[in-house]
Amino acid sequence: MEISSSCNANCVYCPRTILRDRWTSTFMNPKLFHKIIKEALEVRTIEYMHLQGWGEPMLHPNFMDLVNEISGKVNFGFTTNATLLHRDHAEKLLSRGISVIAISFAGAHAATHDLIRRGCDFNKIIRNVKDLIAVKRSVGSDVRVIASFIMLPMNIHELPEFMELCSGLGIEEVTLDNLSYVLSRNMITWRAFSDPYEEESKHVKRIVDMAMRRAKELGIKAFSYSLTCWELIECPEKPTETVFINVNGEVSPCVFLNLPVNGHEIPRCFMGRCFKLGKVSFGNINDKHLIDVWLSKDYIDFRVKFSRRSLLEGELMNLVEDYAFEYLPPQQCISCYRLYGV
Repeated sequence: MEISSSCNANCVYCPRTILRDRWTSTFMNPKLFHKIIKEALEVRTIEYMHLQGWGEPMLHPNFMDLVNEISGKVNFGFTTNATLLHRDHAEKLLSRGISVIAISFAGAHAATHDLIRRGCDFNKIIRNVKDLIAVKRSVGSDVRVIASFIMLPMNIHELPEFMELCSGLGIEEVTLDNLSYVLSRNMITWRAFSDPYEEESKHVKRIVDMAMRRAKELGIKAFSYSLTCWELIECPEKPTETVFINVNGEVSPCVFLNLPVNGHEIPRCFMGRCFKLGKVSFGNINDKHLIDVWLSKDYIDFRVKFSRRSLLEGELMNLVEDYAFEYLPPQQCISCYRLYGV
């Protein structure tokens, strides 16, 4: 659930920064949030809710009220830039039984991080993370504090040091993420991963391997997305099992298909070509029940395309000659890097 499309930062790679002239910065109406929670819990198979989309969730003026409403009903968490994650917030969140707090980084040092994630003061984040870990230990909380590092050519060299930083802070989980949403020609060269049919960068792979080995030595649970593109049966967003509800109540398969911008199209670049893509929404929770949207014909047809592919399992790439039209993913996903594991 995207409870905020507003942010107090201007990260150089973020759609909100690049599309600032078209961006709609707003907060989810608490009444809409209440309706979503009520209808989602009626499903009785909801396992987890993540309170974040393209904005900073802690900016929501009713943030703790929203947390209080969901607390005790289902596992939940959010991703944050941590600039507002002060000790008092940490104490309140952990007392509400939050499951996951993911914190975004773009460097192991202030100079690098602050240049990329503009407005996210590195030293302030470090202080807030230290307080969060201290509160976690003092109350015996089992909240998963995850550090998410966005891999770019200008910061990849700091990955081994980043593992050292996380170990010193007491962070036990790290995710190495790619710039998988490229939306302008300038961003094409910001990728740390290789395009399909492009040779993998040995330099990048060597650094990532070093960082992963160091994480293992430090006892950190680290995960890195692939640095090469290889078509998957279903992308990591798991559109057959999850939904994305944006700040206005629109229901989409994932955050990449419905940005909060004016107009019906969003930009995307794939394999060196930039183009526009129509937004994808299967209904709005303001005027429809969540289950009715989930069971709508168009949404079912979208998911069935991935379900058919699951029948092929690991043989998909070995069946190029028999790769019939019926096994193609949804058209909107063919040109998305997430489908290729990065």
